[in-house]
Amino acid sequence: MGRSLEEVLAPRVAIPDRRLYYACTQTPKSWRGDVAAGYIIRPVDQELLDSDIEMPEKMTQWFDHNFGSHQAFLDRGFGAVAMHSERIVGWCLADSIAASQSDIGPEVDEAHRQKGLAYGMTCLTLEQGFARGLERIGWHCHVINIQSVKTAEKAGFQFQYEYPAYAVHFDVEKHTELAQMIGDEIVGRRRTLH
Repeated sequence: MGRSLEEVLAPRVAIPDRRLYYACTQTPKSWRGDVAAGYIIRPVDQELLDSDIEMPEKMTQWFDHNFGSHQAFLDRGFGAVAMHSERIVGWCLADSIAASQSDIGPEVDEAHRQKGLAYGMTCLTLEQGFARGLERIGWHCHVINIQSVKTAEKAGFQFQYEYPAYAVHFDVEKHTELAQMIGDEIVGRRRTLH
């Protein structure tokens, strides 16, 4: 007889979340004049990967986990980075590609937020995806992530639907940390929304 989800996850409990899905089907409007002074938005390409610029661990994990290797990402994926003083401070990468569709998502170091970097990286990433022949590019975000929603809509994404999601980490200690992080994030964001 099959076991219930609660039995499989024990002693962990699935952490409930609500997420939004947006989709874009067209190249964004002009954005290059909006990049903050001192920053550069550039594609993730062979030149970048061959340079001495240090790749953030999250980026290299993304290449390997989602595409199999850095080279596989270059062959099939696409994305952009934001740089400041020869350092990568943000990235927007293709998550997965299936037929003529992909999902993307940006991340910016906390010290460099509110400078339009997520928007610029998103726009360059969209340009690359549509230049490769994709017809639809998706965007997923937490329902309470107002900045993510604003970035998506500014870049031309259209709201499609809301859906339930659950977070689980199979390492109990990491799951506990994840639950605390999500709880703190939700509480913190609710405070800023009121």
